[in-house]
Formats: sequence, C-alpha cells, structure tokens
Amino acid sequence: MQKHFGISEKEAVDRINDFWSRKDLTDDTSLIYHETPEFWAYEMYSANRSWWKISKEEIIPRAYKTT
Repeated sequence: MQKHFGISEKEAVDRINDFWSRKDLTDDTSLIYHETPEFWAYEMYSANRSWWKISKEEIIPRAYKTT
C-alpha cells in the first residue's frame, strides 16, 4: 500500500490489522493463500467493489480509522 498508494507505514499497518482482524485465517484452502501481496494491498485499500476494472486514479480509499 505504501508503494502503490503513497500512504505511511503506520496507515498501511493499521489497514492490514483492521482488514484481517475480521477474517478466519485457519482454513488452509482459503483464497487468501492464493493471491499476491499486490492484490491484497489493493483489496485492503480500495472501497470500490471491482477495483481491478478501473484505473488506479479512480480508486476510492476505504475509510481509515487511525489507532
């Protein structure tokens, strides 16, 4: 997220923690193990449902809650 969206390390870590805190990570067959770090950066940052169909400039950031 830092590289792709120019956010701080703190914001990136906060977004990662917020995103994964609501997920079950115990299933070895889960999709999470089959996607790239770039995919997850966009997924965590973007509020757009189909972010892969639009340009990077059109992406709307998810609301950011600082911790």
